[in-house]
Amino acid sequence: MVRRFNETGSHFRSPGQGRKCCSNPRDERFLRQSALRNRKIISNMLKNELAAARNLVVSTRTVRRRLNEAGLSSRKPAKEPLLTREHNSLLIKNNDLATLQYVRDILNGSNQCFNYKSGCFRKILRT
Repeated sequence: MVRRFNETGSHFRSPGQGRKCCSNPRDERFLRQSALRNRKIISNMLKNELAAARNLVVSTRTVRRRLNEAGLSSRKPAKEPLLTREHNSLLIKNNDLATLQYVRDILNGSNQCFNYKSGCFRKILRT
């Protein structure tokens, strides 16, 4: 501690240099380009491609970290387009009218194939 104070003028530890990176900018560029070529590829397959092409063995976590640093993060694709409030209100309005008419038909006896044991009736009343 005395030696450190004599050398630096402070008793605090000097910041370390950290662990050296296993990949270089060229490897990171390869990862980024591979991920952009095939947007649905998973990190495990990217790791295997990197090992085969660049002869560099890294973990899948390192692959995800490098892609995240490059601005590429994993997301689940949308299954359907987002609906606006107008779309939602129209769907609710139309669905309620159709459900109400269906229940009226059932109660009036026009639908002969209805089975009370099935969960269909409860499902209609819930929506």
